[in-house]
Amino acid sequence: MHYLISNEKTICDKNGRLYVDQTEMVVEQNDPEDIDKKARELTREFYKSFLKQRFENLSILAGAGSSFDIGVGAQKGKLRNGLWSAVATSFKEELFENFCSDVKCDWVEFSKSNDIEGLLTHAYSANKFLKDNPNIDSGIQIIEKIIRTCCKLALPNDAPHIEFIKKITARKLSDPRAKIFTLNYDTLFEQAAQNAKCVLIDGFSYSEPREFRGNNFDYDFVLREGSRVKEEDNYVTNVVHIYKPHGSMDWEKSSDGKIVKNINTEKPLIIYPKESKYENSYEQPFFEMMLRFQQEVRKKNSLLIVIGFSFYDKHISNIILEALDVNPGLRCMVVTKNLDSEYLTPLHGKAKSLHNLLLIEESFSDFAKYYPYPQTYTNEITITPEVQSA
Repeated sequence: MHYLISNEKTICDKNGRLYVDQTEMVVEQNDPEDIDKKARELTREFYKSFLKQRFENLSILAGAGSSFDIGVGAQKGKLRNGLWSAVATSFKEELFENFCSDVKCDWVEFSKSNDIEGLLTHAYSANKFLKDNPNIDSGIQIIEKIIRTCCKLALPNDAPHIEFIKKITARKLSDPRAKIFTLNYDTLFEQAAQNAKCVLIDGFSYSEPREFRGNNFDYDFVLREGSRVKEEDNYVTNVVHIYKPHGSMDWEKSSDGKIVKNINTEKPLIIYPKESKYENSYEQPFFEMMLRFQQEVRKKNSLLIVIGFSFYDKHISNIILEALDVNPGLRCMVVTKNLDSEYLTPLHGKAKSLHNLLLIEESFSDFAKYYPYPQTYTNEITITPEVQSA
């Protein structure tokens, strides 16, 4: 099991022995719990020291792992296998098998891999060519509704999102705002920003109806003229950008084709898990989000923190991998609960050979807890801001 993989240091557990680089570390009694505790302690020391460096640009890419098992009551975030289980539970087993048969996929094989994306890909394709089978369309609608239901999450008071946002927004005002790109449909990060009393820039206007326009990301917040201490603009503290390349539970396409915010929508504008999501990402507003992400990872002196993303989505992972190859000013830290997954193992060699890629085995909750809080930024200003073009 790997805890840390980087060009500078590697920490892993090999057959019940703790190794730092190629040297075995003596841990009392070699108890598995003691080994795990020591490995995590060393890993956290390493990434806390790394994160204390100053990066002019900070971007976060959050995948399903940042929402996993977070929510209020029984309604908590799920990974891909959790979505499959939710679908399988909602369908009666016989009906589920029949649906898989209708869309020409092997129910037994797909059940082993919990491949909800593969199932929906088959279903959408079958629905185009087998229009005489109404069960396919109704089955797709049932699955989509289950997915939407699973993503209606409320933020608990102890959610790691709150502490994490407070830390990443505590940056020097001379630096660009921290930017969160979340692939999740839920609104946990938006709720956390509100809880943390942050000003949120999400691409939507601040007047009703809240309409999406890409240039809204180019605006910032400054203090009013009368509050200036110096001639230059006094930027407001605690501002964060949030981008959602796969859509959101509170986005809706209105009858006139505009994209608006509606927290009560029954038809959220999201890209459902399927192979064609790469094609869908070229439509607005998704294209704007993808373009912004690509621009961020191409900037100099940048840090990209990837949290809970499996690298399963090729249209996202390719942007990251290409940026690592062409942008010497980018550092990337991948934080995940399973460094040894089949989708991440190809990155092991890259992390060991390149100076700009670090792989960390850590949950989002623990990462948010141990993420170092910048001590150079303590200004708490609450004066009403005005919008200014960046």
